[in-house]
Amino acid sequence: MHRPSLALLALACVVGCPEPAPSGASSAGPSATDRATNPAGPSATQQATTPAGPPTTELVARLVDPTDGDDPQKRFAAVLLGIRADPAGLAALVDAALHDRAPRVRAAATEALGAFPDALPTVEAALADSAPAVRAAALRALGESTAPKAVELLTARVGGGGDEARLAVLALGGTELGRAALAGVELTARTFLPSEDPAPPPPAGRAWYVDATAGDDANPGDAKRPFRTLAPAVERLGPGDRLHATAGADGVPFRERVLIPAEKGGTASAPTRVEHWEGRPAPILDGFGDDRGTPGPGIGLQVEAPYVHVVGWFVRGWDESGIHLGGAHGAIVDCTVERCERHGIFAYYAPHATIVRPTVRDCAAQGISLRSSPFAVVAGGSSRDNGIDGLLLLQDSDQVVVTGFASTGNNRGIGVMERSDGVRLVDVYVEGNRSDRVIAHPGCDVAEFGARAAP
Repeated sequence: MHRPSLALLALACVVGCPEPAPSGASSAGPSATDRATNPAGPSATQQATTPAGPPTTELVARLVDPTDGDDPQKRFAAVLLGIRADPAGLAALVDAALHDRAPRVRAAATEALGAFPDALPTVEAALADSAPAVRAAALRALGESTAPKAVELLTARVGGGGDEARLAVLALGGTELGRAALAGVELTARTFLPSEDPAPPPPAGRAWYVDATAGDDANPGDAKRPFRTLAPAVERLGPGDRLHATAGADGVPFRERVLIPAEKGGTASAPTRVEHWEGRPAPILDGFGDDRGTPGPGIGLQVEAPYVHVVGWFVRGWDESGIHLGGAHGAIVDCTVERCERHGIFAYYAPHATIVRPTVRDCAAQGISLRSSPFAVVAGGSSRDNGIDGLLLLQDSDQVVVTGFASTGNNRGIGVMERSDGVRLVDVYVEGNRSDRVIAHPGCDVAEFGARAAP
């Protein structure tokens, strides 16, 4: 019997369960006859190989019902047909994947087609769907196939960049043929973060400038008359705005905590950016407030908003995390963090986080920690000489891609634990750590392929 993918089983849990049994049908458990012939109930084998729910004919009728819109029951029917891999449901799934008017129904049907080798042309067609959810479902479905054509389609998608590149890498990492193909693909930070391309300037009045050497908080905060501290700029920062900061000619550090709350988050097309003022010395966020080097209290730069990009900062000396990312679709790019008492970089409930070319060192616990942050990417960079892990993924940090990353001189190189599943390590360098190189708890699916030369 076809073994359904974890993604398909998870989708079944998300979209719902079958409708109640029709009038006259029993929903109270096995009948007296059933109990008499099998008093112990169905065997484990029967339970594992006989999917629950309505018969295939009823699921097909539900899926093709033209009167329904974005009905969770239609999506459940598609998922269950995929789990069963019953050829009697193939035609209905193909029709729903190509023609249903609801994107989420098309996505469910497309992902279910991963169970059917003959459905590859339909899955390929779904890659051109206008709905991102359908294209993502097609990539996951291709990951269920061992056909060379599926590997070819996924490899081509890696070159397109962004979240679809991440999904393609995850799918390729699940098969031997896919891993072999991916070994010949060059993955860079730009593969996963198209927004590194120069963004158009924001509307007038939507950029704020801070110079720790030459600024003045009485200024209006524009490029010619910048603020001196970060607080007035953060206060004025709005969704999609940019904050440009520099240590200035004298390299003066900022000695203040920064919090970006939820209401200041951006969008996919217009992220809020807190960044190095281009062409000037990088901003320094320094928690050390005296000559003894006592760390500053709390978190240095804390983001609790979606679609915020933190770019080009040097952060050091905080007694919790240097940079904390707590919003979806956030990014940390070209940042250096050192000598923090817990994590250098901490992503917490930050799905789709992207961490690009980090340099993290000499932190007491983890260099980088992703907790409950699925679908993240760590691309390039290094984490070294930290007290516990160079990189730690835990508590359902599923479907994470780590590529071109080096972890050296830590106690453990990379740890994957507490239900973090579908992790792909591509061209990582994990050597010279004091104990484990890569440790994965039982039940955590981790695939490593490629090898990176010493940095």
